[in-house]
Amino acid sequence: MDNLPFNLHERYGRLEAYEIFGIEYNQQQQHLNLGMSPRLPDGGYFIFITLDKGSYDESYDYDDQIFKGELFTTTRRGRSEDHPDYANLRQPEIRKSLFLRNNKSEVSFIYAGELSYKSHTQFIDKTTGKPQQTYVFNLDNQLTDDLLQELTFGMVREGVRQRRAIIEEARTRKPSNFDEFKKAFSYVLGEASARTVIPAHHNYQVELKNYLGNKNIVARFEENFIDVQFENEGDSYIGEIKVTTNISTSQAFRAALGQVLEYAHLKFDEKPKMIMFLDSQLDEQRLNLASSLSIAVVIKQDQNFRILNPETFENLSLIFET
Repeated sequence: MDNLPFNLHERYGRLEAYEIFGIEYNQQQQHLNLGMSPRLPDGGYFIFITLDKGSYDESYDYDDQIFKGELFTTTRRGRSEDHPDYANLRQPEIRKSLFLRNNKSEVSFIYAGELSYKSHTQFIDKTTGKPQQTYVFNLDNQLTDDLLQELTFGMVREGVRQRRAIIEEARTRKPSNFDEFKKAFSYVLGEASARTVIPAHHNYQVELKNYLGNKNIVARFEENFIDVQFENEGDSYIGEIKVTTNISTSQAFRAALGQVLEYAHLKFDEKPKMIMFLDSQLDEQRLNLASSLSIAVVIKQDQNFRILNPETFENLSLIFET
């Protein structure tokens, strides 16, 4: 079925979706209540996504993110990338129809059109040891800014209007629409999707990798959601990268500070040394705060990387300019 009999950006329930293939649906049919449908008679799939998982149990502790033209989604645990259904999702000729809602109380979904596969990553969930995957899809039809806000906050209610007003007031820098603001906000929170939607972050990683490589240091990037890890002179280092494309330097500092502290203390049996990588000059107060917490601060200037507090880790002054 090349064209589904749905109107783009209108609401439909699972019953209406499955009905077009002659499939009877009721809520007791668990295999029809999953995020991804079984393979349908035309060879394609429905993808149903509830963005706000606050009403679900703790097993749904992963985020799906929607932007105007991209979807970032995480599969359920226990499905590897060689599973036939997920292998099919990566085939361009396979239909992938997206239905979105904000929360479980909304009985219907917005039909957001068709998806095109962009990339995916398989990882092992640390709590269960089971494989899991994250996927990035392009939307063949971009969402409007108003629709993106509706999906982010839920159906329009007074409380939603108030929250929108608060967010509008909180915008401090370059984002000119809600999509750009949402990307910046996701980036500040350190969500995995932001690595893809902020090209400057990726470019920073590439330049840092080349720089460290020239110093004979092999760095690992985006491992266990940590931006960069490397070893040198018997010491282990982790680093968080924050660029100021759509956020201020102070916002970048706060985000990097929180993430690198959390990762160093909670993700490792033996705490590694910490670095925050920025792309703009840091004021003296924040630099002193980082130093007091034993966090090195490195900034990128043109093609070079300079450490602002070399006294924190003397060995780093042999790697980065002072």
